[in-house]
Amino acid sequence: MIAIVVFCVITAFLVYYQVFTQGIFSCMIMTVMTVVSAIVALNYCELLTSLMGDYGLGKFAGPMLPLLAVFAVTLLVLRSAVDKLVRGNMKFPQMIDRAGSAVFALISSLVITGMIMIGFQMAPIGEKILGFTRCPDPAKPQERRNWYPLGDKLAVSIFTQGSKYCFSGSNKIGRASCRERV
Repeated sequence: MIAIVVFCVITAFLVYYQVFTQGIFSCMIMTVMTVVSAIVALNYCELLTSLMGDYGLGKFAGPMLPLLAVFAVTLLVLRSAVDKLVRGNMKFPQMIDRAGSAVFALISSLVITGMIMIGFQMAPIGEKILGFTRCPDPAKPQERRNWYPLGDKLAVSIFTQGSKYCFSGSNKIGRASCRERV
């Protein structure tokens, strides 16, 4: 429960910051960059996790560290490149600017918070923290027992769909790595 509240506060802060510091055009660009960064991070997470395991760092942070590091680095590189390339800003009436930037800021904030939540799911922490209980078996996500949403079904379905379709390679989620099969 506390974890959900913390992530809602993070989302609200990110939306507030983007709406009042950026316009609709900048928020739209930020939304595109966060989605691209999430795709890149989800795509390279398993590869970097197996590389970390090869060097003995697999138990250090599990797949959380590569996922969040690739997401943050990709987002920072894209943001700095766009800030250098796009110098000016487009002017819109203030009402349209604030309403449009709120929509795009909400989308990008949800993507950022979602990536943090997925990383939180992957962290090698105890089974219960901040009122959040980890899903014991990814094949059988927890059933809803309370009024607040459970993140397990979302995280498991994102990785399952990703490993079936757009991020599929030689390794599907839940299978042993290529080196272990040989």
